[in-house]
Amino acid sequence: MFAGFWDRTTLIKEFTDARRPGAYLRIIQEGEITAGDEIKVIHRPEHDVTIRDIFDAKAGERGKIAQLKQVAELSEKYKEWL
Repeated sequence: MFAGFWDRTTLIKEFTDARRPGAYLRIIQEGEITAGDEIKVIHRPEHDVTIRDIFDAKAGERGKIAQLKQVAELSEKYKEWL
């Protein structure tokens, strides 16, 4: 999807090789935002699982897979995906 959007056929490989998955955010209300505007974190899970942890597990780090499957707060959907 992203690779086609930016017309970069190697984007997925570059993205994976860089090991910097970044964050994806949910838009609740459309609008404009500019540099310096306040952004509030309205929910932060109690576990310390990061997007990077999920990314590493999906990229094949077996130790991460076992570790993440033990996190009670991680949804079953994520556990199945791992």
